[in-house]
Amino acid sequence: MRTRNLDEAIDAVTKVYCPHTIQVLGPTRNIDAVLDVTHVTSQPLVELSYGVPVKIDAGNFPRLFLMMHCARGSAATSQESQSAEWRDGQTVPFSAGFDTKLWFDGPFVQKSVRLDVDKLETLCERWLGHSLDEPLRFDLRPFSDEFERVWRRTLSYLWSSEEGGLPLAGPARVIFDEFLLMLLLHHHPHNYSAE
Repeated sequence: MRTRNLDEAIDAVTKVYCPHTIQVLGPTRNIDAVLDVTHVTSQPLVELSYGVPVKIDAGNFPRLFLMMHCARGSAATSQESQSAEWRDGQTVPFSAGFDTKLWFDGPFVQKSVRLDVDKLETLCERWLGHSLDEPLRFDLRPFSDEFERVWRRTLSYLWSSEEGGLPLAGPARVIFDEFLLMLLLHHHPHNYSAE
């Protein structure tokens, strides 16, 4: 989808992520929203940009775990008492259940993965050997440089599949999904990391 209509952009992004409001920081007529969703696995890849600086209030981020990579520009966010900034080449993990606000500069382009919450929680419980006592929460900060390199190399396969690469067969999709979640649970801090 590509649109210069703010309401149309909000409606389309709501269907992919969650209900939210957007404040354009500058002339609304300059908006040039681009949304592209690819379903290579059960965890959709999302490319999104607005072409103008925006402030977004995403509310409580219900059941939404989002790994937001900055492909261009810079951004900032707050989730309850945590805050983070990130720029070109960095990824920040967003956890479900937090009041979330975001600020994107004009050039900002995100290439994100919307995680399958049920698979993520089930995998975490399987490794812990018990059900989660409290909701899973990732530290709101950019991935380490080492993990960022691994994450981007892994996702480059999925992004390339929409450009004529070899598509994943059913069982391979399931394994690839679990591999992404495993990487995340092992390499980015969260409230169950120590255990």
